[in-house]
Amino acid sequence: MGIREKLSEIVGSGNFSDDPSILNKYASDFSLTPAGAPSYVVKPKDSQEVAKVIQLANESAIPVVPVSSAVHLNGATIPKQEGSSSTSPGRKRFWRST
Repeated sequence: MGIREKLSEIVGSGNFSDDPSILNKYASDFSLTPAGAPSYVVKPKDSQEVAKVIQLANESAIPVVPVSSAVHLNGATIPKQEGSSSTSPGRKRFWRST
């Protein structure tokens, strides 16, 4: 089973995306930092799912970029390399995986 399938299994298919139109939404913010799209976007629903995503990322050497809202001004949530992004549990945003 690949990373895509494992992430989808952890958070459920409705809370996982690798659709380019979704990934592009997480590629930039309001800063002057160059864009960098994530490979996946996941939305864990609780702290157990967050822990599983982080554990998988650590085991697979995949960086995770947490996203708490849609408004960022300093480039901190723009993926710098391939990986995953993610939003906070209970939020209506996705976590980005870069």
